[in-house]
Amino acid sequence: MGADFIGWRGCQLQTELKPEGFLGRLKLRAYKRLVEERVPEERREAIQITVSVTGRGPRTLTYPGIVREVSSFERGIPDCANCSLSAGQPLGCYRYVTYPVDAVFEQALFEFFVGQVETKDTICNQIYADLISQLEVGAGWYAPRGEQPGALAALREPIEHNWIDGEGSEHYLDSAMLLEVAFISLESPEMLVAYTRFWMEFLEHASRRSSPDLRSDLTNSRTVAEVQQVCNLLASVTPGALEQGWVVLADS
Repeated sequence: MGADFIGWRGCQLQTELKPEGFLGRLKLRAYKRLVEERVPEERREAIQITVSVTGRGPRTLTYPGIVREVSSFERGIPDCANCSLSAGQPLGCYRYVTYPVDAVFEQALFEFFVGQVETKDTICNQIYADLISQLEVGAGWYAPRGEQPGALAALREPIEHNWIDGEGSEHYLDSAMLLEVAFISLESPEMLVAYTRFWMEFLEHASRRSSPDLRSDLTNSRTVAEVQQVCNLLASVTPGALEQGWVVLADS
């Protein structure tokens, strides 16, 4: 369970499968890996799994059936070798963030965001004004949380921040609202540039400017490492977005 990101440039494979088909096969590949991690090889033939993938309802598949559906997909296409998004790897246009996001990531992300949000024209102030302030009441990653199965975030309770702006207006922000807009599709050059800047500035904060009690733990954060890979993808897509209409699609 997590957020999937695809650098979408409309290659032959992407055009053939369309977003739902591409994401659906990525989900099947994740099921395949789950079986291979948890079930001894001699027992896999008999395994049956109820799977739910993008664009289809739940269905029951065997492990060999899943293998057949994803085998050619996993090999990618010849274009993968020269694709600027894939670094020569089959399906290298794909990145992911695993749920639950770890607690130290959520704490550091919120620390970074709060440090900017009250300052006009910062990237965090822009994201708050354009996206977070438009959220409906109750929207956000409030549940499930903690160590329970299917949790979105490991931190048990969101962190909160209140402030009054220069015009005397009161504002409220919590980390569940921030996570609601963190992992989204970016389908315009402006959004890609903004989020590339956002994640680059966060990663700089995480490595050098975060509070001392977080900094050492951030070096071992699985979520920070995954966000670094997502940020690299955004940076690779951005030139093509400006010139050829490339986008980043997310399924969270």
